[in-house]
Amino acid sequence: MFFRGRPWLRPLGAFILVFGLGSAAIVYWLGTKPEDLSADPATARAYKNDARNIEINSGKTGAVIHNLLDESRQPAGQAALIAAGSILVGGGCIYFGKLANNA
Repeated sequence: MFFRGRPWLRPLGAFILVFGLGSAAIVYWLGTKPEDLSADPATARAYKNDARNIEINSGKTGAVIHNLLDESRQPAGQAALIAAGSILVGGGCIYFGKLANNA
């Protein structure tokens, strides 16, 4: 098996997990929050027009992708992406490290 004799995978996975979740927390707390323009009627009207144009031109899938890209520009979205990536990579290292120890 490829992972046989790899005792460093579990500590590496734990490091990635802790470092990634810590980085996500720092990005979330130190990120600049956008100003709330929801009370401005002109902004709400422009948002509805833009959303409708995106939906007409690229369908529901385009609207979903556009919303995801908008969320990834916010600190909470960036923190969620960092946390999800670190959980996947760190969890994978820990899992394969357990497989290497059992083999």
